[in-house]
Amino acid sequence: MKSPDVAVISQPNQSIVDSYNTSWSIVNGQVTVDGVVDASTNRVTQLVYANGKIWQENTDNLWWSRSASFDASWSPAGGSPVSPLPQSPNNSVTTQPDQFLVDANGTIWTVVKGQVAVNGVIDASTGRVTVLALENGQVWQENADQLWWSKSTPSDTWNPPGGTSANPLPQTSNNTVISGANQFIVDANGRTWSIVGSQVAVDGSADPTTSRVTELAYENGKVWQENADRLWWSKSTPSDTWDPPGGTPASPVLNVSRTWFGGSAPFATAADWSGGVLPQPGDTALVQSGGVTISPGDATGVNFLLGDASGQTADATGPSLTFMGDQPNNAGTITVAAGTQATVAVLEHYDSGGSSTAGIQISGGQLSISEYQGFPFIVNGDSSLTNGATLTFGAFNGGEAPAPNFVNNGTLSVNASTASLGELSGQGVVSVTGNGNLSVIGATAGETIQLQSGHLDFGSDRYRLPFLATITDFGADSSVNIGSAELLADKNPREVFTTSGPTAGELFIYEGTSVMVDLHISGQSQIYASLTGTGGGGVLLTAYDTGHSLPTATS
Repeated sequence: MKSPDVAVISQPNQSIVDSYNTSWSIVNGQVTVDGVVDASTNRVTQLVYANGKIWQENTDNLWWSRSASFDASWSPAGGSPVSPLPQSPNNSVTTQPDQFLVDANGTIWTVVKGQVAVNGVIDASTGRVTVLALENGQVWQENADQLWWSKSTPSDTWNPPGGTSANPLPQTSNNTVISGANQFIVDANGRTWSIVGSQVAVDGSADPTTSRVTELAYENGKVWQENADRLWWSKSTPSDTWDPPGGTPASPVLNVSRTWFGGSAPFATAADWSGGVLPQPGDTALVQSGGVTISPGDATGVNFLLGDASGQTADATGPSLTFMGDQPNNAGTITVAAGTQATVAVLEHYDSGGSSTAGIQISGGQLSISEYQGFPFIVNGDSSLTNGATLTFGAFNGGEAPAPNFVNNGTLSVNASTASLGELSGQGVVSVTGNGNLSVIGATAGETIQLQSGHLDFGSDRYRLPFLATITDFGADSSVNIGSAELLADKNPREVFTTSGPTAGELFIYEGTSVMVDLHISGQSQIYASLTGTGGGGVLLTAYDTGHSLPTATS
């Protein structure tokens, strides 16, 4: 089996397997390749696999590398004093022979058979070592008596002489979850917990009562383990018993972030998520690239972050979600990172009733949502579009009637951004500020549009849906554009604004005695109407006189 992308060995019984399935080892100070001694090597202390190359270090602390066994020779000819491994971050921990620390000088520290090894050479002054840690430039060792000693360089003396019981590592924060072999938790008593070979390890020693462990969590002073059956057990100290006896499916930690590595594949494949564990309700699923297909019940209450902080994605089309099935999908909040172009497709059966999300958050990104069967896409919480964000909702591949229905049951803030929503319904509020733009086909009476500083476009000759939402806070620079081919100049349309207060009323557009437009608007004492386009075809409403072409009456 191929070794990890970064691996270090120093002992005869260890080996590295490269991408060509070649096995590399150290025997009597020489490199062996598939068991054959490389006679050009000697006094070798360590082998490193990094960046696709095999590196050897000798007792002079010099390094040579080669890309594969069939390379002509090791290079550079005279060796290099520069370690191929980057310095380990602060608070790093190692407990196993195949783990290591790299200090600021490029020195590699490991634990081998209970002793510290420095660049592969055993430090004979150490014994019964269980943990190595790198903290503030110092390397610390802990022994089986839970005592700690530190030094800054290999030539230093381990201090203090008698050791200290104080763990140099900071206590782990509440709500922490780990899953990797090189991760750890430090509890309130300074004990170090990790996962080694699918078992819980405390201060480097495996707990034989555990198996198939996938994650550890620290919550309210307790350490929790989760196994491959997605069951959890907890204890407060190493000597306690794991409880409850049969485990519990309830995760002790909410709001865990899990990253998608599955390319284009179903959500329900645990191996495609970081830690090999599916996101749970309240977790955040980070999808930086690829497409996630979601079936009913898969992602209930799961929040999605599409893209990353830099807006970088691994493919040109950006990350995507596809909701499938014959039952509703009820996701948490969908957030789109700045600079990311993301898509959501709702491809459900005719009787699904539509999918929902707890909210949509976009700052400087773009999200396109398309639905297939004309069922609603429901947003049950508050949403925000800022910094030039774009939200587009429409029919999948330009599908036919009915009109795409965007149900907004929270407050949707459109600030210096653009939202195109199809038919707007629900019991919510859309607030348009910062010269933002809102476009809808029609709107039901349950919605309120606060047009403080922005522009509203509505109407469609294809769908002919009514606009029944109330428009409030109509700003001095705001406008409403009503698109309809029936509003033509030769039909002599006229405007009537019936006031119900100093800055509120009902605005009608008549053609003869027929009411073509009926809007409830507040925020201005007078609204002016002008035909748009050649010969008409629409009406523009403003709070200021633009040389309006429609006769105006106020009652």
